[in-house]
Amino acid sequence: MRLMWKRGLSVILVMLMVLGGVTGLLAPGQATKSAAAANGSWTYCADEGDYCYFQGEQEVRYGNGDYASDIFIGGVDCSNTVFGDPAPGVPKVCEVRDVQLDSAMKVTTSADHKTVTLTFNVFAKQAIADLKSGILIKKASNGSVFANLDADDTVAITESTAASSKLVITFKDALAGADDSVIKIQAGTLMDESDNPYAYDVESSRIVFGTGTPDDPYEIATADDLNAVRYKLDASYKLTADIDLDVSPYRDGDGWAPIGTLIASFGGVFDGNGHVITGLTINRPSESSVGLFGSVYNGTIRNVKLENVSVTGDLYVGGLAGITQFGTVENSSTTGSVHGTYFIGGIVGMNSYYTPIHSSYSTAEVTGSADIGGLVGANNGGLIDLSYATGGVHGLERVGGLAGSNYSLIDHSYATGAVSGTVMSTVGGLIGNELGTTTASFHGWDSAGFSQGSVSGTTKLNNVALGMEYSVNNGPYIPIITDVNSANAVDNIAANAGDILHVRVKVTPASGTTLTVGLADIKSATAPTAAALGTGTTAGATKLSNVTSAMEYRVNGGSYTAIAGTAVDAIGVNAGDVIAVRIAATAQQPASEAQTLTVGLADIKAAAAPVTAALGAGTNAGTTKLSSVTSVMAYSVNGGSYTSITGTTVDAIGVNAGDVIAVRIAATAQQPASDIQTLTVGLADIQPAAAPTTAALAVGASVGTTKLTNVTSAMEYAVNGGGYTAITDTSVDNIRANAGDVIAVRVKATAQQPASFAQTLTVDAGNIKLETVSGGGGSSTPNPNAEETPSTDPKPTVSFSDIAGHWAEANIKQAVSDGIVKGFVDGTFKPNRTVTRAEFAVMLTNVLKLQGEGAELAFTDTASIGEWAQAAIAQAVHAGIINGYEDGSFRPDAPISRAEMAVMLAHALKLALKPGGATGFADEQAIPAWAVDAVTAIKSLGLVQGKGNNAFDPNGQTTRAEAVTVLLKLRSN
Repeated sequence: MRLMWKRGLSVILVMLMVLGGVTGLLAPGQATKSAAAANGSWTYCADEGDYCYFQGEQEVRYGNGDYASDIFIGGVDCSNTVFGDPAPGVPKVCEVRDVQLDSAMKVTTSADHKTVTLTFNVFAKQAIADLKSGILIKKASNGSVFANLDADDTVAITESTAASSKLVITFKDALAGADDSVIKIQAGTLMDESDNPYAYDVESSRIVFGTGTPDDPYEIATADDLNAVRYKLDASYKLTADIDLDVSPYRDGDGWAPIGTLIASFGGVFDGNGHVITGLTINRPSESSVGLFGSVYNGTIRNVKLENVSVTGDLYVGGLAGITQFGTVENSSTTGSVHGTYFIGGIVGMNSYYTPIHSSYSTAEVTGSADIGGLVGANNGGLIDLSYATGGVHGLERVGGLAGSNYSLIDHSYATGAVSGTVMSTVGGLIGNELGTTTASFHGWDSAGFSQGSVSGTTKLNNVALGMEYSVNNGPYIPIITDVNSANAVDNIAANAGDILHVRVKVTPASGTTLTVGLADIKSATAPTAAALGTGTTAGATKLSNVTSAMEYRVNGGSYTAIAGTAVDAIGVNAGDVIAVRIAATAQQPASEAQTLTVGLADIKAAAAPVTAALGAGTNAGTTKLSSVTSVMAYSVNGGSYTSITGTTVDAIGVNAGDVIAVRIAATAQQPASDIQTLTVGLADIQPAAAPTTAALAVGASVGTTKLTNVTSAMEYAVNGGGYTAITDTSVDNIRANAGDVIAVRVKATAQQPASFAQTLTVDAGNIKLETVSGGGGSSTPNPNAEETPSTDPKPTVSFSDIAGHWAEANIKQAVSDGIVKGFVDGTFKPNRTVTRAEFAVMLTNVLKLQGEGAELAFTDTASIGEWAQAAIAQAVHAGIINGYEDGSFRPDAPISRAEMAVMLAHALKLALKPGGATGFADEQAIPAWAVDAVTAIKSLGLVQGKGNNAFDPNGQTTRAEAVTVLLKLRSN
């Protein structure tokens, strides 16, 4: 690895030659690096030609103003042999310093121009939290100023060892090959093994691309890139842009320094890649091996176009190369002028040792003394074929229009330029001194040939020159007019296969030749552009549309098939297949170029949806189970991402009722996903949650009742398999029950989840509130459901032990006196006990003094209505005052809610209910719709009023004291 250091810059990094191997790197197993000097000071070590000694590992630079730099251990020979010649023509010295962060740093790039890797020869790790903030980039495209990386660019330290550390920068957008990109690592961004930040900036010169291998050559985009080829002579290169060498410093003084010398020749591959190098200037009249390349040994130069060269040297001088040995030159050209003394050629001065020159030409003016040729000065052991020269050639002896001397083989080549010399026996229009073999080659014209023209339906006549003419199908001869830009060819000759062209030199008609045009010699028409792909009518197929019967198509390089209409349906394909469409060949014209269409998944007809998938309850609470599926399928929930299926079922899918599960055959790299089968989750498809475990029974507050505790408002309960009743608090009191009754408790169903499994509680006598009756020296326990004791006294004495001072004392006495309600045999009234539906019905009929037997009771739970209440309930049903529930039950022992009481009072008064009225209560939204109008009506009569904060509390329960107070108000209305 070599680094170029430029005078006046603190740090300039790698040019193209940087990307190769390192001369004098660490011995195997040696990894320890000396600490980098903070100031990076250089210390003199030795003069050119001496040996530079030092301790341990050091960075050594060699030069004088311009430098080459490497890392060495113990010492190094201070010479051009080790370092090359970074400062030609001046004495050089070696200087040393401790290895720095940027010492012999290697810069590599990815093929897509998006990733740049900087490899350091010291330990380096991240020193700041946001590594990217310490990295800047300079591009010619943004004004050649350093700027922050883009937001989507990424930076990472991927390796940190004493021998090698790597910083990888990945750009969102590819860097341009000729964009002069430079990366700067700001001071303090990285730190060493001792956590000491590197306190100096490090920046690279222009980032280059490629690795120098034949498959990934270095990319040459600027004059500086081209100059750097000399530092890595065995690598592969290609031009990616035209290059102008008519700029400083390459045109100044002696001009361009030839790449490669006889001691260190170019041995790599250099591909001009269709680009042009202009303005090559060399003024070295006393030097040998002069040209763009001084010496080529076992190297390949191809596709290089040199224009307007001005090359002057002494021995072995050529526009492209001074001397070639064991190499190859092909498809290359020069224009301009080449001057020297001996072995001077427009392309190569001395072509020797089995170096073929193929398909190349020169129009340059060539002058010298001896061995002077328009293409090569001397062809000594090499081969020249399919090449020509058209420039003037002038010398003393061994002067030829194509080659001054030929000691080898020249075939199918020609020259047309003016030739002059002194020793006329060695001066010739084609060869000056012929000691080899020249076949099928001419002075004046070549063996013309065809290639495809630039325009559709045309051919191109190559290797012709001024002074020649041609005719088509025995028509009149047409003079050939060529210039530098036409590359000695006639383009865009309209032709059909089988046409015959006659080509001749006007002054020598007998030297003409006859050529027959073949289909391969005609430029194909441009590719169709309208053809398109869409889904076919059968599964796994595509449809080719917007075509005509003049076209043909093929799949993946197979045979072409004729198209009979405007579309081709049901073409069996996989994603990634390539369909080529072209206009079919005729007898006169070749097939057109092909339009290529790459099949995407969207272009393929999907398979039909599966039909077997089904849902059932999963094994976990709140989940469903997808069954009758296969491992080639995938599923998604509510339009989410698809999940692969690995068996015949998918269990424990967390869902809610109403969720939609889509099932399809999964897409592969070759085929799209099938159409989808959709399954809507119902409550029955979801596994219920486990039963509650906390609910318990306790003695109720009222005689004959039990109390359900440790519950929540999210639960509901049922007695003996009856309908479930919602729970509004943490307990439910005064549940009418007998020993042996079963109370089930569960979490209520929601719109999304089913009700949970039920916890069952069996009522025993200890869970029921019992009434003790005293008298006659003993006691007995009556039926808990017999809450009121009938009295035969029409005007019973009103004297209860538990109403004195009660807020409803007067109302209670009045209601008892009027026969609306009775007390208990133990002398109590129990004013705060909850009223049941049966009790309120009895009190209400007593107020209304209903007559008759009433309606026959047909409730599903009629048997549970006490005899003391059956007649009153029958009369109330007959009068339309009360109704049962939707499940047909009456629930006599259920506490009456305030909403139910309001409806019964409105029915009792036969009020005309007006819908749409406002109750005026703060919790109006909580009042059931079936009760709103009744609540509004009875409130307007003053029968009910709100509780604290003006709440009606529709689900609240009514006490005996509250009930008699309301009923007294009812009677007054």
